[in-house]
Amino acid sequence: MKLAGRLLRIHVPEFVRRSALRELFEATASAFGATAPDFEGMGSGELLERYAVFTSEHASALLRSGRDLGPVERDLYSSALAIGARLREELGITSTADAMAAARAIYGILRIDFQGTGEGNVRIEHCFFSRFYTPSVCGLMSSLDQGLLAGLSAGGRLEFRRRITEGAPRCEATFAEVSP
Repeated sequence: MKLAGRLLRIHVPEFVRRSALRELFEATASAFGATAPDFEGMGSGELLERYAVFTSEHASALLRSGRDLGPVERDLYSSALAIGARLREELGITSTADAMAAARAIYGILRIDFQGTGEGNVRIEHCFFSRFYTPSVCGLMSSLDQGLLAGLSAGGRLEFRRRITEGAPRCEATFAEVSP
């Protein structure tokens, strides 16, 4: 992994946090066919709170509508895949262990205690979004997680076995690279 990636494991500056959250917010809003709010003057904490409320409201409305979730899930996945692939290139990620280390730093911006091993075991002891999301909303929004990890690793599949939003004490998932 390049030096920038190693430094992010130590400290993520506020301007990087804000930039990452704005990018995620805009991509997610687009997937829902909505417009992201004006970010002017918001710090990363306020942005994250707004993002949690925004995504919960839009995902809940979509789930209540009875519309097909597939297009939104695909858009969320594709947007996160592109972000992850760009970061893989910028950070010089070359292994599953590197991808997991980068994911830990990225999820730290989202106040998610992401712990992943080089073997593909994932555990999340605390998730900021668990107080905003229902199990159904969490399931829909996990398309972002799947896309991000696939992008960081140049392919792969993330599958959750347990989720905090479903009453589990922690989220648990496995990540497996997909062979070409």
